[in-house]
Amino acid sequence: MWPYEWPCCFCWQGKILKYSAMFWDTLNKYLKENLFGIIIFIGILPIGYYFRFDKPYLYFGFIWMSISLIKGYFRFKKRLLYLAKLESKGLTENDAINISFVEKWQKTRARGIYSYCLFECGLSLSIFFSFLFGIIGYILVWVIPPKMNVDATTFVVTCCFMGVVAGFLACAFSWSVNQKKFERLINSSH
Repeated sequence: MWPYEWPCCFCWQGKILKYSAMFWDTLNKYLKENLFGIIIFIGILPIGYYFRFDKPYLYFGFIWMSISLIKGYFRFKKRLLYLAKLESKGLTENDAINISFVEKWQKTRARGIYSYCLFECGLSLSIFFSFLFGIIGYILVWVIPPKMNVDATTFVVTCCFMGVVAGFLACAFSWSVNQKKFERLINSSH
């Protein structure tokens, strides 16, 4: 029985060496593509130490950044596997993005522009723009000279209403851009 155990052990060690080489190759690619972020990661900690932030915050920052880099590595590895899968099918990443867009837009298009503007895009953009315009309006109330006799509450509410209108207009513009992209992709595939 002894001779049969050796090939199994060598096979097992060969798999470890193979996966270890794949790990280091993937890690090397990840580090090359994310060099700027890693430099910032390494540079933030000495800056925090220079300004004498509390040590628990520095430790927390180091742990948080380390976890972010590890998560980024696994996302990068998943993306490489996805790209290899696409390449085996003869597709590029751009082709997959376009296919995904066409499938999603067909569903969105079937529901109509009013549903899109009200629920999918318009509501979130309206909230964002009304918040942004409200803050700008609040700041402008303090900048506008008192001689103009502007009611602050009315002015801020008007700015918020302008944000809602801007959000729905941006959503309608987004609909037309996506519709043109959809038609271009459908016509180019025929």
